[in-house]
Amino acid sequence: MKSHTNTNHEQRRSELAELRRELRDKQGYLSDDSEELWKAISQWILESYNVPVGSLQTKVQTEMAELQDDPLHKMYDHADVDDGEEAFPKRCKGCPHYGVQCPPLARYHPKKTFERILDESEDDDELQAELSAYAAKHHCSVLQEIISEWERGYANFLSRGEQLRTLLNADIKGIDLETVNGLELEFESPGDALSSPATPSPSTAAGHGDEPPAEAAERIETVTESIMTEDETEGEA
Repeated sequence: MKSHTNTNHEQRRSELAELRRELRDKQGYLSDDSEELWKAISQWILESYNVPVGSLQTKVQTEMAELQDDPLHKMYDHADVDDGEEAFPKRCKGCPHYGVQCPPLARYHPKKTFERILDESEDDDELQAELSAYAAKHHCSVLQEIISEWERGYANFLSRGEQLRTLLNADIKGIDLETVNGLELEFESPGDALSSPATPSPSTAAGHGDEPPAEAAERIETVTESIMTEDETEGEA
């Protein structure tokens, strides 16, 4: 999925660069009493150079590898530990496989399926759907956490920037957003938008909350069925 990964990566950088350029170019036209908004925009611009825009594949591979940084963390009970839990990092505590054997990293067939998903997914959207189904089937809380963090990180940061752009344009044009009829977005103060991830509106929340949108849920269900069929076939082999 290298070419698709690079395309997604460049697209995200382009989105950030475009938004950053507009905020920087228009910032000087803010009214004199908009100091808080000016500071919020300045901080967002600085943060935009460091926001993670890498692929989900890279994030998953990196964080799953970090689970085995300690040589004792072989992700299965082995002779070098007195207790099976010592073979796992604390991040895995609470997983039903904790102290026994980790499916994606230590069980043969689930591990092969995990590696196939990483290698064969065409883009981040497909990888997200396949990994979500896989993590749900094998009750892997770490994978679920990684996917959720990846979803929230870039989307929330971009949402904050878009909110600041709307507030900036409204200030320049002298528009009171609270008086605009039919405006669905609920804007926070610039300080709130800066210090914490913006609360997504109904239109942007879909796909970034705890529940996936209907289309994604259907895709995940289909992928789950195919993974289960594959594992059952491998188990019979």
